[in-house]
This record gives sequence, C-alpha cells and structure tokens, in this order.
Amino acid sequence: MEKNAARSGGFGRTLVTLAVPIVIQNFIVSSLNMADTLMLGSLADPVMAESAVAAAGVANQYFFLFNLVANGAAAGASVFISQYWGCGDRQSIRRTTGLGLVTNLLIGLLFTLPALLFSGGIIRLFSHVIVGLGASYLRLVCLSYVFTGVSFLLSNALRSIGRTALPMAVSIMAVGTNIILNWVLIFGKLGAPAMGIRGAALDWAEKANKTEQRDNKDERAGPNFGVRAAAPAEFP
Repeated sequence: MEKNAARSGGFGRTLVTLAVPIVIQNFIVSSLNMADTLMLGSLADPVMAESAVAAAGVANQYFFLFNLVANGAAAGASVFISQYWGCGDRQSIRRTTGLGLVTNLLIGLLFTLPALLFSGGIIRLFSHVIVGLGASYLRLVCLSYVFTGVSFLLSNALRSIGRTALPMAVSIMAVGTNIILNWVLIFGKLGAPAMGIRGAALDWAEKANKTEQRDNKDERAGPNFGVRAAAPAEFP
C-alpha cells in the first residue's frame, strides 16, 4: 500500500513538472496575436486602426491552417521520439527528428510560396474587404512560416524527452521580443519608421527566426545528439 502511494506521489510530481511549463507556454503563445491586435488597435487614426486589426485577423486565418498542419506533423514526430527516449534509442531519435525537420520545412515552404505569389487571392477566400491591406500583411508574415514550422518540431522534440522548461522560456522571450518590436515598428519608435500593420508582420518574421535559432541551438547541444545524456525517466 505504502509502495503504491509512493509510486502515485512520484508520478504526480513528474506530471506536474512536465505539464505546468507546457500549459504556461501554450497560454503565452496564444497571447501573441492578442498583443498584435491591441497595438494595432492603438494606432492614432481610428479608421486605419480598425482596418489594420481586421486585415491582420483575416490574414491570420491562413496562418491558422498552417499551424494545424505543421503542429500536427510535429506532434506525430514527438510520439515516436518519446517512445525511443523511453527505450534509450538515440539513433532513432536523431533519425525521427531529422525527418520531422525536413517535413516541417517542406510544409513551411508549401504555405509560404502561395502566400507570396497569390496573397490577394488567399485573402479573398476569407473576405472581400480590405484585400490590399491583408495581402500586404500576409506577404510579410508568411516569411516566418518556415522558421515557425522548425520551431514547432524542435519544441515538441524537447517536450518528448522531458525538457519542457526550455520551450517555455523561449516562448517568454519571444513574447517580450514581439511586444518590443511591435512598439518600435508599428509606432515608429527609436528612430524606426512607423510601419503600422507591416511593422507587426515584420516583427512576426523576426520573432519566428530568433525562436527557431534558440531551439535549434539547444537541440544540437541536447542529450539526443551525443552529449552526456540522462537516463530515460523512471517513475518510482
């Protein structure tokens, strides 16, 4: 009885340790669009502010589709990575991670190229209003899709080996970077030109690039790639 209680307590602590950073990260990531909306809605010209918020909302519906596909591919890879981690098969972890990276790179390109070439047509699929402004935003923000896809894969891979704190920390830094660059690029602070909705789009691309670089740096140095590795997690 006491042994079962100890097992249950150890499992509960492990579950909380893994789950809480994931919950926090998901909450933070979901707040990125909210930060863009609040800042675009604060533009001095009320008509432009309303149009910018509407255009960003329409363009982000295309990103939502990309998000579903890329996150689905990353989640599928993470299932295999967690299984291989449990049995200590590092070679298969490397192989699965590499395949997942290639897959998400291709997914990013498949969504980026149409957005660059046919941004107006894509916006018209969702709305026939503010097509020009939405297309301008989409052409810039789509430059982040490849980096975002890679970031999804690396974040899920790290979660699969129990390293949930790092993706959470990267997400916190990404939100901070997003807010600062929004302030600079949307409103023209610190000597930068006031770019409005185009500034928000450029900020998204820069944020995705930095997030992918941080995740990729830790993934290369992580336990799955030849550096000292901890044993797979065992519950008491």
